[in-house]
Amino acid sequence: MIEKVIEEIRAAEAAAAETIARANERAAELSMSANAKVEEIKNEYAARYRKEADKMRAAAEEKGERESAELMKKAVAAAESELECAKANYDAAADYIIAQLVK
Repeated sequence: MIEKVIEEIRAAEAAAAETIARANERAAELSMSANAKVEEIKNEYAARYRKEADKMRAAAEEKGERESAELMKKAVAAAESELECAKANYDAAADYIIAQLVK
């Protein structure tokens, strides 16, 4: 009778150990699955933010190019204006310099 009880206890312990082992395996599978999902989500967000950052960078570069082109036009116009002014005063400046040298 005691031997039968001991056998039942041992069988119950073995069944409990088997249940625990299966639970640990399932927990490991769930943990790996959860970690994979976290990586997937992290990569999706990284890709999304990288695309958004690329769009913003491209827009900023485009705006910078437009603004620099506009500034370049203004600078060229100012330089051309100064050149025209210098051409208009060239003869008078040359006469003044010659007069100063001749003195």
